[in-house]
Amino acid sequence: MPRRMTGVTCLVVCMFSRNVYTEERVVAALRAVGIERSAEELRKLGSEIFKMAYEFKFREGFDFKSVRIPGRVFETPTPNGKLDEAALRRLLSTYVKNRFNMSLQG
Repeated sequence: MPRRMTGVTCLVVCMFSRNVYTEERVVAALRAVGIERSAEELRKLGSEIFKMAYEFKFREGFDFKSVRIPGRVFETPTPNGKLDEAALRRLLSTYVKNRFNMSLQG
C-alpha cells in the first residue's frame, strides 16, 4: 500500500472508497470534528505509521523471503495476460531493496 494511503487506512476508511477521500476532503472532515491538521501533517503521520507498522512486523519475525504467493495469482489472466512468477519475484525484490534497503538474496 502506498504510504499516502496509510493515513486514510488508519482513519478506518473503506478501501473501496479510497479515491473519494482526497487530502482536501480528509482535512475538511477532520476540521469538522475539531481536528486541525494540514495535508502535509497527515502525509507525515501516514509515513510514520507505515514505518512503525513494518518495524513491528520485522521485530515479530516477518520476512519478505518467506512470502508465499498463491499459485492462482499466476493462473488468473490480467488485462495484460498472465503474471509471470519470476517477474513478480523480481518486482518484489526491487521494491524491498528500494523501500527497505534490504536484499531478498540468501
